[in-house]
Amino acid sequence: LQEGIITSEQLSESLQEQEQTGELIGDILVRKGFCTESDVARTISSQFSFPYISVMDYHIEPEMMDLFSLETLEKNLFVPIDRFGNVLSVVVAGLLDHEVIGEIESKTECSTQIYVGLVSEVKQVIKERFAARRSKPKTTGKAGLSSVDITAPPKMESADATPEAEE
Repeated sequence: LQEGIITSEQLSESLQEQEQTGELIGDILVRKGFCTESDVARTISSQFSFPYISVMDYHIEPEMMDLFSLETLEKNLFVPIDRFGNVLSVVVAGLLDHEVIGEIESKTECSTQIYVGLVSEVKQVIKERFAARRSKPKTTGKAGLSSVDITAPPKMESADATPEAEE
């Protein structure tokens, strides 16, 4: 409202709906077409001094994938993206309450660095990277090691590749 993105009437209408549904105000505003996800993320970033990051463009370290259950990620709409010493960086869609931040810090024994992201991107990353990784079948040989046939010839990259190009 202060930034001129929505009107007083749009805010009132959305707040009334929020009282009935319990849905987040940002989600209601976007669903009704009063603003965009980017508007909501930019406003949260500005109001709370959290930097914005596009989680779709960020490489997430493999060790981040198993820190939290999918249920926790989906329920709270956040993804851990990296750890620097004892600081865990997480991207949130909207805001996390202090209780959830406390649980994250307790579980990881790290302080948190919060970044704001788009709801759709956080949901997509949870689905495509975190959930997909957990649903892939793992093939293992003895002692739990991945089984790879080192005697097999290397696979060609494309049908146009020639043996000379691989040398």
